[in-house]
This record gives sequence, structure tokens and C-alpha cells, in this order.
Amino acid sequence: MFECMRICSPSTPQEPCPTWITESPVSIAPSSPIDGQPANSLVDLLPAHIPYSRDEINGELWVEVVDRLDGPNGLMSKVADWDDLAAHALEPNVFHESWQMLPAVRMFTPERMRFAFIYRRSKRQDVAPKLCGLFPFLETGGGLRPRRWTLWEHDYCYLSVPLIRSGQEIETWRALFEYFDSSSSAPALIDLSCQVSDGPQAQAMVQVLFDRRALVENVETHVRALAKTSSDWMTYAGSVMSTHQRRELRRHWRRLSELGDLTERSLAAGQGRAIESWIDSFLQLESTGWKGNQGTSFKEARGAAEYFREIVRKAYAQNRLQMFGLYLDGEPIAMKVNFLAAPGSFAFKIAYDERYSKYSPGVQLELENIRRLHAQESVEWMDSCAVPNHFMINRMWKERRTIKYMRISTGRILGNVEIGVRTFLRSLLRSWRSLTSRRPGQPSGSSAQSLTSSSTDKPAPDNTPPAHQA
Repeated sequence: MFECMRICSPSTPQEPCPTWITESPVSIAPSSPIDGQPANSLVDLLPAHIPYSRDEINGELWVEVVDRLDGPNGLMSKVADWDDLAAHALEPNVFHESWQMLPAVRMFTPERMRFAFIYRRSKRQDVAPKLCGLFPFLETGGGLRPRRWTLWEHDYCYLSVPLIRSGQEIETWRALFEYFDSSSSAPALIDLSCQVSDGPQAQAMVQVLFDRRALVENVETHVRALAKTSSDWMTYAGSVMSTHQRRELRRHWRRLSELGDLTERSLAAGQGRAIESWIDSFLQLESTGWKGNQGTSFKEARGAAEYFREIVRKAYAQNRLQMFGLYLDGEPIAMKVNFLAAPGSFAFKIAYDERYSKYSPGVQLELENIRRLHAQESVEWMDSCAVPNHFMINRMWKERRTIKYMRISTGRILGNVEIGVRTFLRSLLRSWRSLTSRRPGQPSGSSAQSLTSSSTDKPAPDNTPPAHQA
């Protein structure tokens, strides 16, 4: 299926003059000259020609829905536009870029794929149309169940924020929902999983949903660890680690170095011939631990090893790979893989040799990760991609990123009914839990204590790796 629908842009042929210019021009008194000459209006202070990128992409929008990988209208035909969109995205997301998404489509063969590409043309004939948004949906439901489109989140995708061109976020979200309004094959519900709820893209989405008076169900909201660069890595590490913790890590390092030649290594640019051995080492190291025993490592999961090899190779070719490790007598005992997407980055995977757990090799490597993050000039933050309340990462990374899972009705009756019923039932369930958990004589407000974890919970060992490995 290849479905195309045109949507008229709400923008006018020419941008209206800002009200602060047209309504009440501000005069500058002759007593306050600029370069010795009095000005009549603030406009006189502006250069004659100011670049304004939105003028180039201000025409008609249309949506193309693609359900196949190959062919003249398949995903592969969109790669050039896709990559240009990723380079100009309002918020980076490596997991939705073509070099990660296309291998995932090939290896994991998602059913009922509905990738929505939103284009916008310019009113200037010499400016080509631009891809302004990409939403990789999968379709579920149908029949008696409401048809639902869900942003695809495969096992190795830790963020589902869609790629939207900077400066086009309001128009792109609006175009998506207008397509749902007018298409007979559109879903009744859309599920947006693993969304960053405190960024500019989420604000644009909320504005569009508010304007539409859409029914929205907030399924889940949590925070996960994020690291932002500070003045230097030592200041950052010192602010998250106590004197006792630093002393213990130094002691573990000394004990580990007594076992042999302990070194840190990284895969640098110009070492393309070595990348296969680095990939093999990581896959082997990961499979020897608990993930291998549970059958969840890359080597055991169907198609996962091939997927890992391909995305690591492509990240390296684009100079967007960070791969480094801790080696003892030439053998890796801890390795880490990060992906760069300036101004951000994403902690993808970490593995360690469990025979050396008592020396905290995972924590030692995470400290090295903090140092490397601060040494990367083009990178300002790193997403941990970890589960909420992760015991090790949450202690070593100071900042947090708010993640939300939400369900939105597109305005169809079945969608409105489902969200209304689910919201009502969840309210009843919360009320029931509040009543049944209250002890005799206990005030109603104290039941909120059940939402917080006990301070007596025993923490897990420091050397356990981040949960995004699971």
C-alpha cells in the first residue's frame, strides 16, 4: 500500500507582520542616537536581509504512508530525504534514523507496517519539497477492536520520539491528525510510547492536541537518568560520588591491576579493519554473562546479532560510534557502546565479565564514560536509555529525562469510547486501592506513602550493568 493525501497548509501566502511592529511603532528619541543618527522605529535597526528558513518550506503539506521496505515507493526510496530530516531534526533520535530503522525492519520483519512520511513543499519554485516528519507506526486491531497505530518500539529501540524538522513541529503534528481525519484507513487510536515529555516537540504536540480538544490517556510517566556536561568531568564525577565511593573504586582498581596488565582501549577513527574484532569481542563478552544464560543476549536472540553488527558498522562509518572497554592482559572484561547524535548521545549497551564482579568493572567503565562525554566537544548530554530507578546509573548520572507513554483518540467513536472507558476504570481502580490499603483510623492522605519505596530496601551491587541491556 502506498497512500498519499494532500493537506492544505494553514499558513498564509506571506507571513503577517508581527504585532509589535504594526500596532504601535516605537520611536527612538533623538537623544538616544544609534551611530550618531536618530532612528524612527525599531525596524530601522534590523538588517535589510535576514535569513528566515521557514519561508523556504511554507506551502502545501501531504502525507505518504508506506508499508513495504523495497520497491519504487518503499522505505529504501526515502533514504535521502530521511537522512536530511535526521540532520535537521528538532530533537535527535538515533533509533529512528535510517541506518538503525532499516536494519531493524529487515531483521525483525514487523507486520502491518505503516510508516507515515509528512512532506511540505515551498511556495518558491526553485526550492524542492522537504520531508518534515516521519512516524514509524505499526497497525494492530481491526474488526471488533479499534484499529490502532503504535509507534514501533522493537527490543533495541529505547526512544520513540519521531523525527520532525526543526521549525515545522506544529504544522507536522497538525498535518498528521488532519490526515487521520480525512483517511478512511486511518486508526481510531494512536499509541505514542517512550516519548520525551519535557521537550519542544512534546510542547508542539500538546498544543495541537489542545486545539483539537482530543481525548488523551496518559498511560505511564517516569524519569530516567540523563547526563549533561558540566565544566569538567572531575567536577561532575565528584558531585555524584562520595569520598567513600571514590576510595572504594580506587581500591578495586588497584586490586584489579594486581591481577595483570590493566588498560583502557577505544575504537578510534582509522581503525576500520579492527571493527569486526571489536564487535566479536562485545558479542562474546555479553553472551558469557547472565543474558547469555537467559537467552536474551544478541547472540541468542533471532536476528539480533546481525542487527547489532550492521548498526555498529554504519555508526562507525559516520563517525557516530563510541566503543571502548577495560582490558586485562589483552582480554576485555568490560565494554560499552554509545551512539552520537549531536548535540546529544545515547548509551546503547554495556557488557562485563562477571568473574570480576567484586572489582566493579561496570562502574569503573561508567566513570570512563563520564570522562569521554565531557571530552566530546559536540555532545552536551547523554541519554542512559535505562529503566527508571536504576540503582547504579541513577547514582552516577545527576540529571533526569521525563518519559511518557500516551494513547490518543483520533476522533473516531471507537477511539473516544475506549479512552473514556479506560480512564473511568482506572479511576475506579485507584479509588478501590486507596480504600483497601487504608488502615483503620489512618487518614486518607497517608495512603500516598505506598507510592514511595522503602528506605530500608537493600541496593543491588554497584557493578551490575544498566538495565537497558535486558
